[in-house]
Amino acid sequence: MIDHFFELLNLVSIEVMGLFVIFFFTTIFWKNIYQSLSLKPYKSRQRLHFDEVPRIGGLIIYVFLVITALIFYQSKLLNIILISAIPLIFIGAKEDLYHNTSPKIRLIFMILSASLFIYLLPTKLPEIDFLIVDKIFSLAFVKEAFFVFSILVIINGNNLIDGVNGNMALTNIVQLCVVASMAFSVNDHEIMELSFILLIPLFVFLIFNFPFGKIFSGDAGSYYYGFSISASIIYLFGVYDQLLSWGAVLILIYPSIELLFSFFRKIFYENTSPFTPDCSHLHSLIFRHYVKQFKIFNNSFAVIFLLPFIFAPFMIYLLIDDFFGILLLIFLESVLYITMYLFFLNLVSRK
Repeated sequence: MIDHFFELLNLVSIEVMGLFVIFFFTTIFWKNIYQSLSLKPYKSRQRLHFDEVPRIGGLIIYVFLVITALIFYQSKLLNIILISAIPLIFIGAKEDLYHNTSPKIRLIFMILSASLFIYLLPTKLPEIDFLIVDKIFSLAFVKEAFFVFSILVIINGNNLIDGVNGNMALTNIVQLCVVASMAFSVNDHEIMELSFILLIPLFVFLIFNFPFGKIFSGDAGSYYYGFSISASIIYLFGVYDQLLSWGAVLILIYPSIELLFSFFRKIFYENTSPFTPDCSHLHSLIFRHYVKQFKIFNNSFAVIFLLPFIFAPFMIYLLIDDFFGILLLIFLESVLYITMYLFFLNLVSRK
């Protein structure tokens, strides 16, 4: 599998170097670009950085992948994902550049992308390994609506974890590695190759993003990777019924917990709209607690505490055929998240 990765890397080596150069010059000349385009400062409540850092890493990666699909690598599934992602890339890039798009408008565009993918999906949707639920999903439109909702959870969850340097990129790298290895186990070369094609720009991006935060993925990047990874998993688990569907939940556990916990926290505890941005996510609390202790690397330092969630998908290798084992691990990850959240919330509240 590693050899296959290097073969694909060699295939797009010139383009990868181009991606590296574009990232490099974007970080160097961003102030000039920023001023020439008359862009406004990023003033979101969840902002954890102080300089004006380019938030177009995801848009650059998307263009890279489009060029790859047109010239270097032919894949029907990649083409479907790239085409389906056009609405969310458009709205994400608009928000990254102008910061003037309401959450509800962004949600509509996400629904368009998710629905388009489900419509174009060249295979059946995965079965749910839960008897009662599976009977409910015998109605096609109910099942389709559920998977559209699931994609929305991962898109938005991936965006929420993109708050400290390296967190989203490392999480997505681990997820794609696990997807590639599962594809290898069922001898699906298309998913393996797709995973590697998605991994290559992430590694280049990580060089600039972690630990110094010279460039961010922006909403377009976090949306796209949440979308493409969830789409790849839906395809993989739809084709291969022998794979336990709860394994997909384990692979996507971190962004799922982040989004769902944030949703319930805002509605039932804080009595606010779930669309209201805030700086009360787990990584935000960790950052706020250590901001004075680590004046230089406080943003990146937070990732250390998040490693149990970032690397959780690797546990599927121990439990790949164990239904109750996977459910137990999902439960334990959820309990750990809530415990850590309450712990750091208490520390921050004392200050």
